[in-house]
Amino acid sequence: FKMVSDRLVFQPGENELQIKIPIIRNNIWDTTTEFSVELHGATAQNATMGKYLWKCRIKVFKEDTFPSNRNQKFAEQAELHQWWVFVEFFRLCLSDPIIWRGTVKMAFLGQVKNTYFITELFVDVWLVDVILKDEKEDGMRFLVVALALTLPFFFIHFLEVRKHTWKVSGTARGILQKSLVRKFLNYDEDARRSLSQGDLIMGISRSTPLVVMEGYMQYFELSDRFGALWMILLYVVTAPIVFAGSGDGVNERQLDWLVLLFLGAIPVILFAVVLVR
Repeated sequence: FKMVSDRLVFQPGENELQIKIPIIRNNIWDTTTEFSVELHGATAQNATMGKYLWKCRIKVFKEDTFPSNRNQKFAEQAELHQWWVFVEFFRLCLSDPIIWRGTVKMAFLGQVKNTYFITELFVDVWLVDVILKDEKEDGMRFLVVALALTLPFFFIHFLEVRKHTWKVSGTARGILQKSLVRKFLNYDEDARRSLSQGDLIMGISRSTPLVVMEGYMQYFELSDRFGALWMILLYVVTAPIVFAGSGDGVNERQLDWLVLLFLGAIPVILFAVVLVR
């Protein structure tokens, strides 16, 4: 709905006035639309506000199709493909700003871990092919390797702890559970008696968490796996270039490639830390 503010002026002989509140139509699934209408007596002239009748709550009962109203005719005929239902449920979750922000952060965290994974590969090869073969190694490059493998781990661990405060799965469950309860409470007495309370309880306590955990939250697992595959492909393509040459190891130019790759991963990790603060 669209918030409206207006001033009511009763002419002599008038007992009723109307105020119109536009209802915004959309394809987002919801059980009811609720809002309140209030009369403010602070600016009333030649009128006295009642003690109780200055506020009312409006409920608009909607006949939406879960998870959206797109292709509602096919949904009523049970002809929808399961992939369409998944995509629409995904869009329903992303319509909530809390879930949207948490989704972006969790997807970004997965790619940060993938970046750390490929950085480990390059650093390990550099350690074996260069540092351990150098008899004049003074230990400085060992320190660089230790920092390259250790510092990002602490950042990623920090983000792993922080992701439980991003409220993605909890908010998604809350949307479905509150909608089920609100729909049930808005039924009349006959409809409530015909509905099994056991089905309602199982839907809230078991089915709703299952839909979120086995549906929406699996996107992050899929995203992480695809990102890991791309990182492995990147390693396969770039490793022969970076570590090309004889068995004597990498030369100075190839070492620069490694250093640039590592330095390029550090801003990504730091940006993730700034993003979640």
